[in-house]
Amino acid sequence: MRSRAVAQPFGTYTQPLRLQKRTEGALTKRLITNSFPLAQVREMIASGHPWFRELGGPEWRLLELSTGHWPMFSRPEDLAEVLGSLLAPASQ
Repeated sequence: MRSRAVAQPFGTYTQPLRLQKRTEGALTKRLITNSFPLAQVREMIASGHPWFRELGGPEWRLLELSTGHWPMFSRPEDLAEVLGSLLAPASQ
């Protein structure tokens, strides 16, 4: 894993993200779960678990890629396919 890793850009620590215009909640949010099965994530959302309770709104689309914590290493092609599907009009 170390041979394929790259450093996180330092600016992500020092520069706050600023939106250029307000979206008024219009953004669809997505979670690609891989360390937890999707059914377990849904159960934790329903139970109000603090890690997941914010994911229960209608703006969230939950997806699952069954693998470990590092899907970019264990299943890179599948991860690319899932990420690519987010750009398709049907998933908007």
